Amino acid sequence: MKQDDARKLDHTTLEEMRIRAVRSVQAGESPEVVARSMRINRRTIYGWLAQYRRGGWGALKAKPLFGRPPKLDARALQWIYNTITQKNPLQLKFAFALWTRDMVAKLIKDQFGVVVSANSVGRLLAQLGITCQKPLHRAQERDEALVEQWHKKDYPKIKALAARKGRDILWRRRSHALRSSCRAHVG
Repeated sequence: MKQDDARKLDHTTLEEMRIRAVRSVQAGESPEVVARSMRINRRTIYGWLAQYRRGGWGALKAKPLFGRPPKLDARALQWIYNTITQKNPLQLKFAFALWTRDMVAKLIKDQFGVVVSANSVGRLLAQLGITCQKPLHRAQERDEALVEQWHKKDYPKIKALAARKGRDILWRRRSHALRSSCRAHVG
């Protein structure tokens, strides 16, 4: 039988499990039977029993969490998630159309007055289920019919002109946040 991982449970639930397990053993149940019925490791129940013997019911209480408290609460995280998933950065007066960690850090600072590093923003976004995406290098305004027309009509003319002059066609890629295109140069 696969054991459940009790570490994933909240502190109140774990506290109740500890107390119920100790009470069951006090009522005459075998620790192994209680462990099996609660789907926990038998070492765990023996540890709880030892804690109870050393400190009574208070020893089974949830312990306070150590570490730095989170800088952002659940409402702030929800706001960040909704803003990033539902808005374009251009709507919020950013210069670039795709979200970056630095932009999210600035958004958090402006909205909540909390300064977070780019690495912290990356962890925060991962926690929210938002992952980095590689942008498509294609203009939003791209018209496939015009591209096809250029390939069939305009480019053959340019290629023929280059051949007549004994020249090569050089390609230069020009990128912009919202637009990227290729230009031919006969020279």
